[in-house]
Formats: sequence, C-alpha cells, structure tokens
Amino acid sequence: MKVYQAQKAAQADELSAKYYSTFSQFGSRVGVYDIESNNKTLQTQDLIVGDGEEVTDTTKFAAYYILWLPRGTIQEQSIDPASGKLKSPLAIDGLATSSLIQGWKEGMKGMRLGGVRELTIPSDKGYKEQGTKDQQGNEVIPPNTPLKFIVMAIPAAAEITPPTYPMELFQGLGQ
Repeated sequence: MKVYQAQKAAQADELSAKYYSTFSQFGSRVGVYDIESNNKTLQTQDLIVGDGEEVTDTTKFAAYYILWLPRGTIQEQSIDPASGKLKSPLAIDGLATSSLIQGWKEGMKGMRLGGVRELTIPSDKGYKEQGTKDQQGNEVIPPNTPLKFIVMAIPAAAEITPPTYPMELFQGLGQ
C-alpha cells in the first residue's frame, strides 16, 4: 500500500508541476454572481483553447476544477491551498458513462485537451431542487443553485493499479 500511495503522490506532483501555472491563474475569476441570470441556460466560455483531442462522450481524460457558489465562495477545488499544488485530477472514463452532473456532460463536449473552460450551470443541469448535503446532513449546495466551474481538461493519467490482498486476510473480521 505504501508503494501505491507513493506512486500516486509522485504522479500527482508530476502533473501539478506541468499544469499548476496554467490552471491556477484562473482562480482570480472566482467571484459573486447573480442567481437569477445564471440559472437559465448552460453557458461555456473557453479561456484557453487546448491543442489536444476533442472531448466527446467516449473520450477518456482527467480534469482539474474550481467550483464556486453565487456568494463567491469556493465550494471545492483541485488546488490544495496548504501546499500550493494541484491535487490528483478527477479521472473521467467518458462523459456518457460518468456520474458527472448533466451540466458537465454537456458543457465539456467539444473542449480540447489542454484547454481551460468556464462553465455556468443552471440548477436543472446541476443538483436541482435537492441540492447536496455532507455526511453529517449539513447543506453544502443549496437547492436550485446555479454553479460556476473553471475546468481544465488534460490527457488521462497513466493508471496506477492499487494493491490486491488475499481474501484470507479478511477472514474473521466481520465477526
């Protein structure tokens, strides 16, 4: 397990070194936005047009992102503020089969790998009237909230296989 974790950390560091300076500059776009005017239609704006493969329903790629809410508060992001590095990117095994929200599935299509895009996602293509809650039941994203993302699509990272353990190790643990 330690070898696996070291490999994952090394890969994340390598990707961060390659993409941090390009992606992190867009954190300055985070700010307050109006719920009503941003809750009508999906909007996309290419901030950098990539020069890689075009993202389609079946493209395997990875993504860094910043998600913020109408008050301008970052809800989640790929940038680790403590280290000043990028976390491991989100692996996407094709838009059609992913568990992404509909706004990502539609908004990422046509983007080129290496590019950075801003997505404005109305609530009906996001978390709709239910919003989201954390494990303690606290509201994370309020119902009917439009979302804004900065997304950088990059080529899929090499898969690092996690270790497997013989089933004998787990015998008797559930008793």
